Amino acid sequence: MKICWFGFLGHNHSWSIVAQNISRELIKLGHQVDLFSTNGLDYFPEDLKPFVKGHLMNGQQVTNINFDDLVASKLDATYDMQLSYTALRNFP
Repeated sequence: MKICWFGFLGHNHSWSIVAQNISRELIKLGHQVDLFSTNGLDYFPEDLKPFVKGHLMNGQQVTNINFDDLVASKLDATYDMQLSYTALRNFP
């Protein structure tokens, strides 16, 4: 299965740790996992760096993303599944 994880992946943050570990398990199961971090790449684990397809620079607002500001965005046009770990109050 082709999976995109779009969300917190950087920093030492509980949401990032959950995202990293779920992504690791999906990779172990043989799925193609593309990672896009919305909170930079500080403290990003070495074992997952080969799967990074892009990120937002630290401090950028995640709402109303200007896609010209994305760093190295190489996400595919379609995925079988996209995952994000967040709280509903963060959606507009």
